[in-house]
Amino acid sequence: MNNDILNLPWGKKKITIHLPPTWQVEGNLEPAALAGVASLDKELLRSLQAPIGCQKLSKLVNKNSRIALVMDDLSRPTPVAKLLPAVLEELERGGGSAQPDYPDSCPGRPPPNGSK
Repeated sequence: MNNDILNLPWGKKKITIHLPPTWQVEGNLEPAALAGVASLDKELLRSLQAPIGCQKLSKLVNKNSRIALVMDDLSRPTPVAKLLPAVLEELERGGGSAQPDYPDSCPGRPPPNGSK
């Protein structure tokens, strides 16, 4: 493995990063290929109702919880528009409040107070 160059997938392209000569790259991890699910809606509901290795989101929050949700960028094929409403609903079920606070630098930030 070339230890001074790292090629990372970025959308449909790759970006090349030149690493400092003092860095030692030990390996390259890639996700295992998994088959898709038959129904995104059913899998989402199942995942929210029976998460692996932890409690449901609604059990982890309360009315005093401060929650940060981080979404991936548009270079990933995640169907955020389908996933986010169900996640917010589960958080609200536990007392969490869905009041988004977007950073000023967020390109998808809606206008403040519904203005256009």
